[in-house]
Amino acid sequence: MDTYAETLKKKNGRKTKRKILMIQKSLNKIQFSETVSKSLCLLNFGHTTNASREKIFKIFEAFGRIQSITIIPNMSFSFVTLAEVCDAELAYNSLQGSEINIGFKQHLYLSYVDQDLTPKC
Repeated sequence: MDTYAETLKKKNGRKTKRKILMIQKSLNKIQFSETVSKSLCLLNFGHTTNASREKIFKIFEAFGRIQSITIIPNMSFSFVTLAEVCDAELAYNSLQGSEINIGFKQHLYLSYVDQDLTPKC
């Protein structure tokens, strides 16, 4: 019999996969990965879910220097790129599936993204 933690991890995995498929339909150029990278997709926290640069900054500032935050208009997901891969890994391990309070309580689902999403000059 699964423990509560195992059941929750499976549920988080299923939700994460569904959200990745939805985003890939919207943005074909985004390549999600299970390999650790500096860029993370916040799969269920974006423009349509009341995300702001300030809220995302507050969530991730404890994990290291943030290089960029990208919120796509009219979408329910966003991206954050941290300066170091180890910072992104720590954030992912700490936040994946966790409940956050952003004016309301919500579980946060994350995925690594292959490309660096830092805006180019």
